[in-house]
Amino acid sequence: LIDDEVKELIDTAYAKAERILGENLDKLHLLAEKLLEYEKIEAGEFEELFTTGKIIKRQHEDDGVQPEVAAKKEKHTESKKNKEAEHYSSDAIPEN
Repeated sequence: LIDDEVKELIDTAYAKAERILGENLDKLHLLAEKLLEYEKIEAGEFEELFTTGKIIKRQHEDDGVQPEVAAKKEKHTESKKNKEAEHYSSDAIPEN
Protein backbone atom coordinates (compact mmCIF):
# COMPACT_ATOMS: atom_id res chain seq x y z
CA LEU A 1 0.00 0.00 0.00
CA ILE A 2 2.76 2.48 0.95
CA ASP A 3 4.84 1.35 -2.03
CA ASP A 4 1.91 2.14 -4.35
CA GLU A 5 1.50 5.62 -2.84
CA VAL A 6 5.23 6.34 -3.12
CA LYS A 7 5.24 5.12 -6.73
CA GLU A 8 2.28 7.38 -7.51
CA LEU A 9 4.05 10.39 -5.96
CA ILE A 10 7.21 9.66 -7.94
CA ASP A 11 5.30 9.11 -11.19
CA THR A 12 3.36 12.35 -10.70
CA ALA A 13 6.53 14.33 -9.96
CA TYR A 14 8.30 12.75 -12.94
CA ALA A 15 5.43 13.64 -15.28
CA LYS A 16 5.42 17.22 -13.95
CA ALA A 17 9.19 17.53 -14.44
CA GLU A 18 8.90 16.20 -18.01
CA ARG A 19 6.10 18.68 -18.76
CA ILE A 20 8.03 21.65 -17.35
CA LEU A 21 11.20 20.71 -19.24
CA GLY A 22 9.22 20.16 -22.43
CA GLU A 23 7.53 23.56 -22.14
CA ASN A 24 10.89 25.25 -21.60
CA LEU A 25 13.11 23.19 -23.87
CA ASP A 26 14.34 26.26 -25.77
CA LYS A 27 15.39 27.90 -22.50
CA LEU A 28 17.05 24.68 -21.35
CA HIS A 29 19.15 24.58 -24.52
CA LEU A 30 19.99 28.27 -24.16
CA LEU A 31 21.03 27.69 -20.55
CA ALA A 32 23.27 24.79 -21.62
CA GLU A 33 24.83 26.99 -24.31
CA LYS A 34 25.54 29.81 -21.83
CA LEU A 35 26.97 27.39 -19.27
CA LEU A 36 29.35 26.06 -21.93
CA GLU A 37 30.32 29.66 -22.74
CA TYR A 38 30.65 31.02 -19.18
CA GLU A 39 31.03 27.78 -17.13
CA LYS A 40 28.76 29.29 -14.48
CA ILE A 41 26.13 31.99 -14.20
CA GLU A 42 24.87 33.98 -11.24
CA ALA A 43 21.28 33.77 -9.96
CA GLY A 44 20.36 37.14 -11.49
CA GLU A 45 21.78 36.07 -14.83
CA PHE A 46 19.75 32.84 -14.67
CA GLU A 47 16.56 34.78 -13.99
CA GLU A 48 17.36 37.21 -16.80
CA LEU A 49 18.08 34.33 -19.17
CA PHE A 50 14.83 32.61 -18.22
CA THR A 51 12.65 35.74 -18.56
CA THR A 52 14.28 37.48 -21.56
CA GLY A 53 15.97 34.59 -23.31
CA LYS A 54 19.42 36.18 -23.07
CA ILE A 55 21.99 37.51 -20.65
CA ILE A 56 22.21 41.24 -21.27
CA LYS A 57 25.09 42.14 -18.94
CA ARG A 58 27.62 39.94 -17.18
CA GLN A 59 27.97 40.84 -13.49
CA HIS A 60 31.73 40.29 -13.47
CA GLU A 61 34.57 39.65 -15.87
CA ASP A 62 34.58 36.32 -17.64
CA ASP A 63 38.07 35.45 -16.43
CA GLY A 64 36.57 33.09 -13.88
CA VAL A 65 37.68 35.20 -10.92
CA GLN A 66 35.08 36.66 -8.60
CA PRO A 67 35.47 40.44 -8.05
CA GLU A 68 36.24 40.05 -4.33
CA VAL A 69 38.90 37.43 -5.09
CA ALA A 70 40.45 39.70 -7.70
CA ALA A 71 40.52 42.59 -5.20
CA LYS A 72 42.24 40.42 -2.56
CA LYS A 73 44.76 39.23 -5.12
CA GLU A 74 45.48 42.81 -6.20
CA LYS A 75 45.88 43.94 -2.58
CA HIS A 76 48.28 41.03 -1.88
CA THR A 77 50.36 41.88 -4.97
CA GLU A 78 50.52 45.54 -3.94
CA SER A 79 51.59 44.60 -0.40
CA LYS A 80 54.29 42.31 -1.77
CA LYS A 81 55.64 45.09 -4.02
CA ASN A 82 55.77 47.49 -1.06
CA LYS A 83 57.70 44.97 1.06
CA GLU A 84 60.18 44.41 -1.77
CA ALA A 85 60.65 48.16 -2.18
CA GLU A 86 61.32 48.54 1.56
CA HIS A 87 63.80 45.66 1.44
CA TYR A 88 65.77 47.13 -1.45
CA SER A 89 65.81 50.62 0.04
CA SER A 90 67.20 49.25 3.33
CA ASP A 91 69.93 47.42 1.38
CA ALA A 92 71.22 50.69 -0.01
CA ILE A 93 74.86 51.49 0.64
CA PRO A 94 75.09 53.72 3.70
CA GLU A 95 76.64 57.12 3.24
CA ASN A 96 79.84 57.93 5.17
